[in-house]
Amino acid sequence: MPEAEIVERIERIFSDTLSIAPPAPDVDMIEAALLDSLGLVTLLFEVEQEIGVQLPLEALEIDDLRSVQRIAQLVARMQGSEQGGNSKEAGGRASSGAGDGLVGADTEKSNKAPTGGAGDGPVDSDTGEEAGT
Repeated sequence: MPEAEIVERIERIFSDTLSIAPPAPDVDMIEAALLDSLGLVTLLFEVEQEIGVQLPLEALEIDDLRSVQRIAQLVARMQGSEQGGNSKEAGGRASSGAGDGLVGADTEKSNKAPTGGAGDGPVDSDTGEEAGT
């Protein structure tokens, strides 16, 4: 998808979803304080949904999010990497569903030791079983 079309779609997200007049494509949205953190997350989620591209958190840099134009360039890069095969090549992780690149969390196990359920006693951190059982 051409960058100009991506810019138009992002501008539509600003007006339709965020109820904000779209800034000029080169306006630094962070310096101008146009979006708070929730607004930025909403914008990126909507971009993923509207355009059908994954924006993995690991691949995002603050400078890529400063303007509509820079977000459009990021989306174009991600589209190119997805068409080229594996989105990991673009610095992201493989994704299994729409939207999970931005909003989804990795499903790695926690580093916390399991607890004994009802607090009955110490738990072996290797097995998850109560010690002495």
